[in-house]
Amino acid sequence: MSDTLARRALAAVHSLVSRGRIVSSGVTGNRTVIDAKLLSGEARQALELLWPMGFSARPTGGDILSLQITPDHHVALGGDDPALRIADLEPGEFGFRDARGTQIVWRVAGLEIASPLPVTVTSSQSVTMTAPAIALGSAGGAVAKLVTDALVDLFNNHTHSGVQAGGGVSGPPKQPMGASHLTQIVKAG
Repeated sequence: MSDTLARRALAAVHSLVSRGRIVSSGVTGNRTVIDAKLLSGEARQALELLWPMGFSARPTGGDILSLQITPDHHVALGGDDPALRIADLEPGEFGFRDARGTQIVWRVAGLEIASPLPVTVTSSQSVTMTAPAIALGSAGGAVAKLVTDALVDLFNNHTHSGVQAGGGVSGPPKQPMGASHLTQIVKAG
């Protein structure tokens, strides 16, 4: 008797939970919804795809777990795509990678951001970077526009007052440096 009940309970669970693949995705309101094909061959449309808090995505494929909550309400968990897994994670690390190769990884030693595409930081306030050292550079290894052309011209063409012959010290430059010689832009180039 109990063996029969256990089989019935297992069959009921199997009918409520199924694995499948994402066919397409969209957004309805503020929810990601997907169309999926389950392993049984059944197609499901407009499944709400549940993500961890704060995470958003419009997957183009991947594996899901379909859960039947009520006879007419299904949701999906996941959206896992083995091709996007980050292979070198250490215990305690996690990250995200997209189909274009951009990834963000929370490493044990720090945050790692890598992208073959441009990276944009936008803020309606200031951006502050605080570190013992900040390295700016590019493939060429140079940082352009750290000084303006006006500052270079001032440096190359300035003269001093009170010049003394021999090893003496001269006075200050006759052309003082002002705000017009400074830059607001630092960029690698």
